[in-house]
Amino acid sequence: MRFRFRTYVATASAVVMACGAALVLVAPAASASTDFTAFTAPISGATDFATNFPNSAIGPMGIVQDGTNFFAYDLSNHTLYRFPATGGDAATATSAVEPFNAAIGIAGGVYYGSSGFGARTFNPTTLAAGPLLNFTLGCESNAIIADPLSTSIFMSSFCGIYRIDNPLSASPIVTQISPTQDFYDGLTTSADGQHLWTADYFHQNVVELSRTGTPEKTVFVGTYADGLAVARNN
Repeated sequence: MRFRFRTYVATASAVVMACGAALVLVAPAASASTDFTAFTAPISGATDFATNFPNSAIGPMGIVQDGTNFFAYDLSNHTLYRFPATGGDAATATSAVEPFNAAIGIAGGVYYGSSGFGARTFNPTTLAAGPLLNFTLGCESNAIIADPLSTSIFMSSFCGIYRIDNPLSASPIVTQISPTQDFYDGLTTSADGQHLWTADYFHQNVVELSRTGTPEKTVFVGTYADGLAVARNN
């Protein structure tokens, strides 16, 4: 069986990928859209989107969409793929072998890939990766997202969540914002930039933090969630 991405149609806001299955966190009322207290699985449909990745026990890890292209990074063969926005076949997609860990992201029009204990940029046209940026996290990174309110980026890792201010400068500022140094696998933010959602892997939780790292909500999923997304609206 070859790995593929699918688009899911859900009836709630936050979708969590847990061991290949999609769960949906649900709010107690429409007026409390970020007040998730439980999870359910009202996935009503799925459509193949990007297919024919090489066989692997891992499969593609990092994905990002810029409105024109869809990018995916496959950790199994260390290959970055570029598809049109409509998806397609990995065997015919533009691709390049690059030194990323798993995650890719876009912030302020800059394309990033997590790499070692830090990050690199990459060219969205040629897919060529740049040199390591001038900052180091406490351990290996595994997710990277933009801060919607600035040019900063957030990165999760095997030992906590970090905010990196001025990531392209000669002296970026790295701040651990998570209250613990747990293995956070997967990271996303609400559209207003006020809430971070992350998968606390070994505790089998999905955790909501403020943008400064204050814990706001913990939802026990009961399995090892390792990726998540906040869908419209927020």
